[in-house]
Amino acid sequence: MKKSMVIGAALLWFAAVARAATPTEQMEGFLLQLDQQGVEPAVQAFFRPSPGASVAMPQILMMQQQLKTVLPTLGTASGFEKVREWSLAPSLMRLMYLGKYPQTPLIWSAYFYKSSDGQWWPARLDISTDLNKALDGVN
Repeated sequence: MKKSMVIGAALLWFAAVARAATPTEQMEGFLLQLDQQGVEPAVQAFFRPSPGASVAMPQILMMQQQLKTVLPTLGTASGFEKVREWSLAPSLMRLMYLGKYPQTPLIWSAYFYKSSDGQWWPARLDISTDLNKALDGVN
């Protein structure tokens, strides 16, 4: 049963990406996939559709390593909540999510770029357990 739910969630997430998903759909799909399938598949799938993924590969690999190191120390996530969404420019959006872990909250900050074809692509993904730093300027 659980395996079919994981496969179903992954198929829904890939379908969302295939139909030019919004930044919110992409981010929430990533967080679900991360919980269900692990770091490498989630990070690779999150950035794979991005035209800039090949340029950003060193950062993507660094993010995978950081997540593999940090997430096991936090315990199992019990969900996530959207903190805020910013439209920084017509073609740049920032999303912030709270990852709910037993030991401490984790702040996810993701930037999305809207290319000339009108599709939103993940451009950057950061994490922080330092709430003061991560939430500085959030009202």
